Amino acid sequence: MNDEILDRLDALADEGDLEGVEAHALKEIRRAKDPRDLWRYVAWARFELNRLDDALKAARTAEDPLLEGKALFHLWRFDEAEKALARFKGEGEEEAEAEWYKGGLAEFRGGDGTRHFRRAT
Repeated sequence: MNDEILDRLDALADEGDLEGVEAHALKEIRRAKDPRDLWRYVAWARFELNRLDDALKAARTAEDPLLEGKALFHLWRFDEAEKALARFKGEGEEEAEAEWYKGGLAEFRGGDGTRHFRRAT
């Protein structure tokens, strides 16, 4: 992946131009050998635009279980969200975000998400 492309996408994201992120990533996908990183940008932009079904499709194309789980959670498809988040392997801020969503799943199911929320912090 060309760093110039990723820098442009990050600049658009920093400007809050979510439609620009989506459009630029989709344009570059056609030329990419492995477009999964670009599909992650598409999924993220669509998620932020609250286009959850479209975000889910892009997340699955990107093979990104965190973005997939987040979209499924907000679509109230909790069983699928749990399975997607269980496939997530990451660290740092992304791991914290996954733990937060796992805590939310536990709470929505009437359980206690405290353990996940603590891990998230």
